[in-house]
This record gives sequence, structure tokens and C-alpha cells, in this order.
Amino acid sequence: MMRINVKRKRPNELFESWIEEWREQARIKKSNMEEHFSRALMSLKKYPLPLTSGAQCILLQNFGAKLCKMLDKKLEQHLGRDIIADRDKIDDNIFSNEKESGDKCSVPKTKPARAKKKPGKQSKLIDDNCLSSGPTGIAIDNFSMLPQTFDVVLLVDNNEKSTSCSLDKNSGKILYDVRHLKVGDFAWIARCRATKRELVLPYIVERKRMDDLGASIKDRRYHEQKFRLRKCGVDNVIYLIEGLSKSRQQYSMPIPVLFQAAVNSLVQSGFTVKFTKNQHDSLRYLTAFTTALTQLYKDKHLEKCSKENITPSSPSDEKVFLMEFNEFNQSSSKTKVYSVKEMFIRQLLQLKGLSLERALAIVNVYPTPFLLKEAFIEAGAEGDKLLANLTFGRVNRKLGPVLSKILYKLYTSDQLE
Repeated sequence: MMRINVKRKRPNELFESWIEEWREQARIKKSNMEEHFSRALMSLKKYPLPLTSGAQCILLQNFGAKLCKMLDKKLEQHLGRDIIADRDKIDDNIFSNEKESGDKCSVPKTKPARAKKKPGKQSKLIDDNCLSSGPTGIAIDNFSMLPQTFDVVLLVDNNEKSTSCSLDKNSGKILYDVRHLKVGDFAWIARCRATKRELVLPYIVERKRMDDLGASIKDRRYHEQKFRLRKCGVDNVIYLIEGLSKSRQQYSMPIPVLFQAAVNSLVQSGFTVKFTKNQHDSLRYLTAFTTALTQLYKDKHLEKCSKENITPSSPSDEKVFLMEFNEFNQSSSKTKVYSVKEMFIRQLLQLKGLSLERALAIVNVYPTPFLLKEAFIEAGAEGDKLLANLTFGRVNRKLGPVLSKILYKLYTSDQLE
């Protein structure tokens, strides 16, 4: 049977209705707040996770402290009318039903009876929650976590010393751990309380200061890092750009170029782009996001899956398949052995003007340098125009004659000037 995922269209319907109401009031009064509410509403509709308070909305674009307080006040009034009925309604619409999830994912009482037949080979059922045994009673690496048996933990790369120090000062708000991440600066795991085994949640953050973003573009780290983020096995990549200021601060590259790089990451790479003012603002974002993930996953059944077999999940799924942290970190290592196709992509990224999206478009048609060279030669006199009409990215832009000619010379000339 084909598996059908039912996606929740409006995970924050209540908040949306209130902002729409305020926008309409601003329109009637001809207030300039109408445009502000419209931008905030657009950001909220794009956000795929449910939010439980106005304070959590601070992690979204176009949401300031004042609007977040307005939502919290409205939510308090809404719950005050009939607090029991309204709380149940919000829980039903936003989060998984705890009772239903527990009925579907709990271990049957009769399961442990097999241990009496082969006690030496039966793997231990730990609190009937975190499972690591196979159907025949022989211990295999088939691990899962039932709802309410794990903690969501923010992972901080050990190079982010300033962030870890700030988290130390605000200890108690969220769970976090500092360790070496082979890709990204922040990630999230679900840690089983009994076994301490860890599954990687499908979200990862790459943090860039504005000056560091310019430097990475200059030395080509920008494209390589984006390539590794797309290959790491985590579906949702967040590009956190820190240090956005209204003052005319000087960076290593012009501000329009930095903004264009951010837009490319959003439109072409499919990343979520978040701008923050400073480190404190970034910390608030990470804290709010961790809280939101905790609420989203606390009633879900998490099951271990290899990186190659992971399928995209939606917030409405009751069971989510995730890879273990060790597999995630080892597969993202820079020292791994690359395939010819991967090395070809890395080679193309060294050329000026060749972005990751352009390189991927080329290798999808010509997976190796040899095949590309053969195609150039077979095209004869028109070889330098071979790649001109090749499309890339979500908007299907063309590679263009200039890059096509550069690549033609590179792979067909015996000597390069």
C-alpha cells in the first residue's frame, strides 16, 4: 500500500486569525501597521511548526517584541473565556493527541513473554519505552523511542564558544550539549532517557556573521558548505545570518552581494534564511526553536533509520524515521572518500561564477569530467555552446554562453592560458 502523508495546512490557525483581524482594523483606520501585519502574517503562514505562545513567534521574520506580546495577551484572554475547553481545542489542533499516540505506539503487555523461552538471547526492554530488539527475540540494532521517553537537546558545535557560554548563563531554559559537529553549527537530537541513544531531528543551523559570510564567498567556502549541508541527510537547513544592522557598517563585501547570497540560499538551495541583529538575538531564536521542537516531537514515535532510507516527514506524522547521531556525524566528515561525481562537483565549484546549483545541473547530465569532455568534442564547432541552454535551480535559469565557453576551454584545451 502507498503511504499517504496528511499535511496540516495551517498549524497556527488561531494566531493567523488574530493577525488578520488586526490587519483589517489597521486597514479601516488607514494605519501604516497594515503592511507590518501583512508581512508578519506571510511569515507565519510559511512556518511549518506549531507555536504555543506569542513569545515563540520571535523566531519568525517581521515579528517584534510588541506583536509577540499582543499575541500572548490575546491568547490569555481567549483561554480565560473557557480555559479547559479552549486548551483542549488548541492541543487537538496544534499537537498530537497524547492519548491516541500512546495507544498506537505503546508496547503490548504480552510482548515480553518471549523472554521466557530464550532469556539468553532476548534483548532487554528498557522501561517498555526505548526498544532495541527484533521480532525473533535476537538482539538487533532496531531502535525506537516511544512518546514522552526522550528529551530534545540542542547541539552546539565546540567552535561556538561564545554561544555555549551564553547558554551557561541561561541554564535551565533548554537542554543543550557542546560537541564537535562535522557539518553545521547547531543541530537537535532526541536523547532516550533510559539508554542515552540519540536520533538526529531533521533540522540543522549554519550560523554566519555578515563579515564571515563575505569571507566565505571570497575563499569559496560558501559553496562547499552549502553542498555538504545538502548532503548531510537533514531535510531542513536554516541559514542564520547574524549582525544585520541599519548602520552603514563596512564588510568584506558590498551589502547587496551579501543579500544576494542570502536570497540564493533561500530560492535556489531551498534553505530557510533567518537574519538576527546580534548574538543575543540568535540565542533567543535558538532557544525558542528548541522549545517549539520539544512541543512538536514529545508525543511522536521516533524510530531509527539509515541515512539512505530516510523519508521526509511532516508535522502531522505520528511516527518519524531518523538517523543516529554517530551516523550523521561520520557521514558528514570532510575526510570521507568521495565518489567521482562528488569530486567533479567540488572541482566545478572552484570556478568563478559556478554556484552549487549550476554545478549540480551539470553533473546531473554529465556525471564525470570524461563524459563532459566527450560531449564537448562530439558537439564539434558548436561545442562551446553545449551548456548554454542547460537550466538550473527552481526557476530554471539558463547557464548561459559565457560559462559554457569557459567550461569548454577548460575541458578540451591541451594548454590553458
